[in-house]
Amino acid sequence: MKNIIFESYRIAVRSKSLFRNIDINYLMNKFKTNGYAFRIPPPVINPVADETSVGFKGPLLQKGEIIIDVNSDINSIGIQCNSMDSLIKELETVFLPNIKAMNLFYKNIWFYELQLKIKKQNNEQSLFKTFYSSDENKEFEIIKNIDTNMTMSGLTLWDSGNPNMEDFTEMRLFIDPLDTELLVYKIILRNKEELTFMKKIKSINQNIKFENTT
Repeated sequence: MKNIIFESYRIAVRSKSLFRNIDINYLMNKFKTNGYAFRIPPPVINPVADETSVGFKGPLLQKGEIIIDVNSDINSIGIQCNSMDSLIKELETVFLPNIKAMNLFYKNIWFYELQLKIKKQNNEQSLFKTFYSSDENKEFEIIKNIDTNMTMSGLTLWDSGNPNMEDFTEMRLFIDPLDTELLVYKIILRNKEELTFMKKIKSINQNIKFENTT
């Protein structure tokens, strides 16, 4: 029986450049060749202006249920979908190859980030146990011995004392204010190494799929 309810899955890549280095014109043209269409009317770009000086904030492109969003103020490009399987596949086959072709942006990547939110029946096994299934998930070791029957109105756990670091994991668990039978689980995971990040999100995805079929 499935007991996990989808909320949101988003992966973002952020550059540490002090200046805008996202080429909006490149993003629009490149992702259109991969089947994306404009989510909203595209920004007007002055032909004599530097493309990286053009600001944009919000969802830019969409292909089916997959959305590309941009926040040029913080040099962030994100991709979101209602399926982790689809999100990871698009990330590997389309999103990251196109990002890597943006040399100015890619060489200044600060970190990769996962933002995940799901809901789960309150009377089921604790979500803390859901995400701790093997010794490989060291980033979740802090939650290993949490009481699965505890009552809470809110809980936040970190793997580091400094949330401003590029390598950071934050977990939050709280009761859905609209339905007390549901627990809401949020996770933010950042890592500066692409291969490490991909390994972690695939491990999380496997844990979610295992829990969602039991």
